[in-house]
Amino acid sequence: MAADASSIADELARYAKTSSRNRFQVANEIFDKVLSELADTTFTFSSKDNVVYVDGMLYYWSAMCAYDAGQYENALSWNSQAEKCFDELDSLQLYSDCLFQSSSIYLCLSDFSEAAEYSEKSLSIDRELNDSTRLSSSLNNTAFVWVYAGQPEVGERYILEALQIERTLHRPHSLAIRLGVASEILVQTGKLDQALEFAKEALSIEEQHGDLRRIPVRRSQLATALFANHRYEEARDEALEAADSLKVCGNLVSLQITYRLLADIEQKLGNEKYAIDYLNRSLELCKQTENTYQEAQTLQKLAKYIVKTDPAQSAAYWEQYVNLKEKMFDDKMSNQMQAFDAKYKMSRQLAQLEMQERLISYHRIMLIVCVVIIIGCVLLVALLMRQVRQRGEYNKMLQQTNEAKDELLRVANDEKLQAESARQKILEVVSHFDRISQRDDVELSQREVQIVQLLCKGLLTKEVAEQLNISIRTVETHKNHIYRKLGISNTVELLRYAERKGLVEATR
Repeated sequence: MAADASSIADELARYAKTSSRNRFQVANEIFDKVLSELADTTFTFSSKDNVVYVDGMLYYWSAMCAYDAGQYENALSWNSQAEKCFDELDSLQLYSDCLFQSSSIYLCLSDFSEAAEYSEKSLSIDRELNDSTRLSSSLNNTAFVWVYAGQPEVGERYILEALQIERTLHRPHSLAIRLGVASEILVQTGKLDQALEFAKEALSIEEQHGDLRRIPVRRSQLATALFANHRYEEARDEALEAADSLKVCGNLVSLQITYRLLADIEQKLGNEKYAIDYLNRSLELCKQTENTYQEAQTLQKLAKYIVKTDPAQSAAYWEQYVNLKEKMFDDKMSNQMQAFDAKYKMSRQLAQLEMQERLISYHRIMLIVCVVIIIGCVLLVALLMRQVRQRGEYNKMLQQTNEAKDELLRVANDEKLQAESARQKILEVVSHFDRISQRDDVELSQREVQIVQLLCKGLLTKEVAEQLNISIRTVETHKNHIYRKLGISNTVELLRYAERKGLVEATR
């Protein structure tokens, strides 16, 4: 027995309030407690599963449970949630299954246009998946929906394609189903001989494989084909045998259809009393299974059958028929409004998400710009500080050099100093001058070293440029850069630096 909608709703509400870490455990508990009797597969979720997948499976099976219990509004709501999850996951198979389930629900709600739309969407995806087994089933279901929608010629095209595919798959039971549906549709499109042929083949396949649940359904379909071919006595025999077996199997949906068929047969044979009795049985089953569409069709037949014998009751049946039609229309409008409301809410949520994504993108761009500006400022400050430090060192060296030169001039002009002492003093000043110009911390590039060596050999700037195959301006630029690095101002000082560094042989 499937769980009722209230118990499923309570479990789903509990699941929605559960933290993400514990959702997997709660989902497993709900399957074991509520959905295990319906699901043909044991589901066990773990933290490795995508939480959106778990949400989708929980809503999908909850919808199926509600559908099985005839709680179609709840089934439609939960299946819609499952569709969103599987669409987000981009899982085509699961999304197609959800679409087909929506089609089945709308079919039970007698909203055939919505049922056909969802069935066509599911079929389109199954064509894309290129799975023959899925495609055969999807074509069969879509054909069935179009028949209910009052367009059997569309259904015929789909079921014949499904039958062609199924004959290549070698699945007897599935082939029998396709043949049975094809027989019913061809009866409506007026291809009676082919309909009878398909019905006989379907029943033969089921009898060969001994499926006791399916044999009465195929027998009922054969009775329909026989009735269409005006073979009423044969049709009644097959239908009676089918009805007895369907009651044993508990297949109430097929039984109510068979009762309506028996009513048509008895009416053709002139047995009005039996015809009315079978219609009443069918009507009772329609109410029991809450099949509004079939109930309306049965009421219409009853009203027509007894209009001469019991006009008052006929009018009552017509009134019930009209009320059911109005209810079906109101339900359809209500479903459309709910669907519109859901689509509106979804579009609004998508707009909000899009706006949030734009804001996040804008903030991300602004953050990157700010980081770039900060890095640029830091580099600029570091460069300025380096230039200030280098300028300070250069000015200090220049000051020391000038002081040494002044001291040298003072010694040279001091007439009181003895020659030897003056010589000693000059050597001290020169030694001090050498220490000032000694820049061991400076590193020259390979090109700068080449230029230093050539200049120290006595080559002119033009000659250096020709030997290195570069322009005179480039040599001048390198030369000025070398002088700034070493803190010198002439070739003599450059020669001293080159001798000390071993770049040229000493000239002394």
